[in-house]
Amino acid sequence: MVYISDRVPHGHGRDPCPWIILHDFGGAFCIGAISSTIWHSIKGFRNSPYGQRWTGVITSIKLRVPVLGGNFGIWGGLFSTYRCAVTGVRGKEDVWSAIGAGFLTGGSLAMRGGLREAVRGGIECAVLLAAIEGTNITFSKMLAGSTKLDLHLCIDTWYERRAGYSMNGSRLLIPIPLLRILQHCVSTLLTIAASLACIVKMATMWKHKFRGKSLVFAVTAASCQAFLLLGYDQGVMAGIIGADNRFGRDFNEPDADMQGNITSLYNIGCVVGSILSYFVGERLGRRTMLMPGASIMIIGAILLAASYNLAALLAGRIITGIGNGMNSSTAPVYLSECSPASIRGALLTLQGTVTILGVVIAYWTDYGTSFYDSSFQWRFPLAFQAFFAIFIVLQVIGLPETPRWLAARDRHEEAREVISAIMDKPPTDESVTRVLLDIQSGLEEEHKDGPFKFKELLEWGTQQNLRRLLLIISIQMGQQFSGSNMINYYAPVIFQQSMHLSRNLSLILGGCAQITYLVGSAIPVLLMDRFGRRVLLIACSAGLCFCFVMVTILLSLGSTGAAYGATAFIFLFQLFYGVGWLPVPWFYPSELSTTRVRSKMQAIASGWNWMAVFAVVNITPISFENIEWRTFIIFAVLNAFFIPMVYVFYPETKGLELEDIPLLFYRGGVTGGVLLTRGRTVTPGQHALEARVDAKQHNEQIELAET
Repeated sequence: MVYISDRVPHGHGRDPCPWIILHDFGGAFCIGAISSTIWHSIKGFRNSPYGQRWTGVITSIKLRVPVLGGNFGIWGGLFSTYRCAVTGVRGKEDVWSAIGAGFLTGGSLAMRGGLREAVRGGIECAVLLAAIEGTNITFSKMLAGSTKLDLHLCIDTWYERRAGYSMNGSRLLIPIPLLRILQHCVSTLLTIAASLACIVKMATMWKHKFRGKSLVFAVTAASCQAFLLLGYDQGVMAGIIGADNRFGRDFNEPDADMQGNITSLYNIGCVVGSILSYFVGERLGRRTMLMPGASIMIIGAILLAASYNLAALLAGRIITGIGNGMNSSTAPVYLSECSPASIRGALLTLQGTVTILGVVIAYWTDYGTSFYDSSFQWRFPLAFQAFFAIFIVLQVIGLPETPRWLAARDRHEEAREVISAIMDKPPTDESVTRVLLDIQSGLEEEHKDGPFKFKELLEWGTQQNLRRLLLIISIQMGQQFSGSNMINYYAPVIFQQSMHLSRNLSLILGGCAQITYLVGSAIPVLLMDRFGRRVLLIACSAGLCFCFVMVTILLSLGSTGAAYGATAFIFLFQLFYGVGWLPVPWFYPSELSTTRVRSKMQAIASGWNWMAVFAVVNITPISFENIEWRTFIIFAVLNAFFIPMVYVFYPETKGLELEDIPLLFYRGGVTGGVLLTRGRTVTPGQHALEARVDAKQHNEQIELAET
């Protein structure tokens, strides 16, 4: 466990770093909130008309105080995180740790402006932190000698004028508490100055008006950051869980059942987060939902890293899961509604790639800390996820809401501006108007039956929502029961127990398997919009089935050479899985759903996904403890079943606008025409053609010309 040393007089005592981070985040938030309340109360009072000034004060406080408080909190929490990290690396706490943390904080907050701005922001914050630390050291040296400060009175003349008599060169003893108060006042003022400087820099960088490819990239980066964190959380427990390491000793050597509970309760939290997204996601919007999700994960990470008993650990896992469930329900919808149809598949596939990048980071972080004998071995990997969550919040700031969500709330001019920014064309351009009219036409068709009712999701009808729902649930079950999370969560345990390899070698192989997984996940970025979703899913299922059959055969032989051969097929499994079943199930639900129910459908999909993960990771250790290598037979059979399931029932969405996809469900029958047409029942742009968008656009141009 990393502590801030008490050797430095202005340090934090012997508090563990997670509590310091939480303390600094809360303290900075309070400073920002209180300062903002005072400032915006005055502004709201002065800027409001007579008779409405108190209303103006309350409105101004509601709108601005949470923002500035949050900005201060982010600055304080990020600085404290960097300070703890620098202290842990250097092995000591001194003024240089604070200055280095200030440089990293300022650079991180300004990084969106490029390398030059990041360096400049880092230097500015480092200088301010140096001033703060210098002030603290000066006061500390002044206070080190005695309980009272002995000063020569160099102010005799001034005092004589005020008091009417001379002190004759006497000495004045100033009580230490008074100087302590003065020290904290000066230090606090300098801290506020540093915070404001970095926040102003951050606000300047984050107000950048992205357009065209840069906007699409920024939205993709924010969405992918959520999945990077998802992957990290999926992989981080693999190298920590176990009864023969420091984690096991700290938590009373948990048995297989408890290991499953520690791992799988996180997924229960994800289900809860998905349920929350179902009820509030549509109301708050796609972009907004990412911020509370990431904030909840920060709280969960701090609780995990500070755990001293199983109850706290399990609570932290659940809280972290809630935040991740909210993110995984929202990020695919946000990206799919902001992506051009021609590259939507590739961009959404990147979510799967960075998911595995997160798993790789988690595995090698676990391996790096496995050489420590202290609780740092498991506390640091669990705390490190807060770093990714903070950057989700930072990335979302300044990004727009999706045009479809805005149009669904009759905010059509805002929707036009966002479409204009995505296409990098003027708002009055014909192509911008055409896209907006297509969206509006689709929304009119969806809302012709009035306000949303839950029973719509269970009706076949013209929208065939029940068919969509069954497809969405089945693809989530397929992703998890293909056997992926059996490998992701327990690869080192499987290598150690089923293949009888050493723990160190098992950890290395687990990390290498995830690197192979990362390579496989990058392949569909190039193939998704060329071959489509169906082809990659079918090819992936066939490859996974083959790999598990070979693993079963080799492990049944019981020799060391056969175990190494089985390990090779585990690596091949990771390569195949990254091509199809990794990326598609995360974005396929958002493609199949209409704008009216998209956030709800994605939340349901995410909930089913996490329930399936819970089932898999909960039964895996028990299964390997009882039937060992025969567990692979179960997943081989399931993968064989997925091939005809995809071929018969799953429509192809490659290259289609989101408004075209509802046309896939207008045909009747058990398969909706998928079997006969090999999944391709609609052509790109068909909805715009049938809705006569060109005619509507022509009429709108005539009306504009007349006005």
